[in-house]
Amino acid sequence: MRVSTSPSDEKLVSDTKGKSGQTEIPWIVDSTIYDFRLYGNSQPEAPLDSVLVRRAIHSAPMALRHLADEALRGNIDMAEVSRFIAAVIPACLQGANFPVSFRVWERHGFHVTPVPFVAPSLVSERPRPSLSTLSLTYAYSHAHYQEIAAQFQKLGEYQRRQKIQESLLTGANEFSVPGYCHITSRYTEFTVDLRKVDQVKLPNWRESLFSEGIYNSRMRASMHIFEEILRPRKQDPIYITEYYAPLYAWLKKKYPNTIGSEYLGPGIAPGSVDEHGVRNESLSALSFPDESMQFVLSFECFEHFADYKAGLRECARVLKPGGSLLMTVPFRLDSAQNIVRARDREDGTVEHLLPPEYHGDPVRKEGCLCYYHFGWELLDDMWAAGFRNPRACLYWSREFGYLGIEQVLFMANK
Repeated sequence: MRVSTSPSDEKLVSDTKGKSGQTEIPWIVDSTIYDFRLYGNSQPEAPLDSVLVRRAIHSAPMALRHLADEALRGNIDMAEVSRFIAAVIPACLQGANFPVSFRVWERHGFHVTPVPFVAPSLVSERPRPSLSTLSLTYAYSHAHYQEIAAQFQKLGEYQRRQKIQESLLTGANEFSVPGYCHITSRYTEFTVDLRKVDQVKLPNWRESLFSEGIYNSRMRASMHIFEEILRPRKQDPIYITEYYAPLYAWLKKKYPNTIGSEYLGPGIAPGSVDEHGVRNESLSALSFPDESMQFVLSFECFEHFADYKAGLRECARVLKPGGSLLMTVPFRLDSAQNIVRARDREDGTVEHLLPPEYHGDPVRKEGCLCYYHFGWELLDDMWAAGFRNPRACLYWSREFGYLGIEQVLFMANK
């Protein structure tokens, strides 16, 4: 049997000499017509029969549906199906159309989170905790959160967490909690010092549980969720609204196209760099071009801007289509509305509606005024700024050291 794609191009496929069998043809390509000709041994130049064949790329979906049907009927060994899935899934996760695949999977009733896996037998130390030990729930409104909280309460989940956290208290001002740090990729002792927080008996779990003395629970969880859920690539352009804080240095080392900044005041041009190499940016008037960033990360920043809505609009402006915003702010789970603590007057002075609250600032010794404690109204503000699918990410994990009954960060897509 010989095959040709043109009168001048013919190749020998098989020379069975009367025997039946099969032959692999590695050079067959999609969407090309091949003329297969059968010749007899007595007259090798006179074809006995011929057939035109084309393997069309558009036939692949039909073939895949047929395979799926056969697998559901039990006509294909599940070990073979598993090997097929193992070969295909990485291409789905690493390809540019991953968001499309993700939405298809979710429409079919299941959620896929890619998690790097290392067989325990291949390492000498304990493997990292499974992602299943991280409780992760999305809430899309205040009413939706109330439904989730009622269900958790009914199931005894909050009570379970409370008992675990109470068992970690030692009665001492300083103590540690064992767990796994996502940032350092190892097991460690998370440190707590009650003398550094307002409460004298219960820790501020969100702002304590330090790894390496610098990465608190909120920082560690933010980077964990950023990498596991948003799946940044090494060369993605990332903007983080901090420079002196430790997360910028960690991100810059891992993702070289990360840009960090501080607000250095109106006396320095936006986008310029001071004598210490620090870039000046104001969240409400960023200097970056439109659609220049894949991710914008902001941790404990929006509350310091009287016009935080301008900051949200700026983040949406500089993000590429499909890009994501990830942020944390002081947040009241029980409040439908934002709580306004202060506001700017027209004459430039500040009107304090609640006792002034200042947060630590690496640039100003006096700290930075907090204008807001946010409520669920923030999700509506994100929609209005041009984001899609804004959501509160509720998380908790004993194994990873994310304690506090229920913690929250926010994410949205453009």
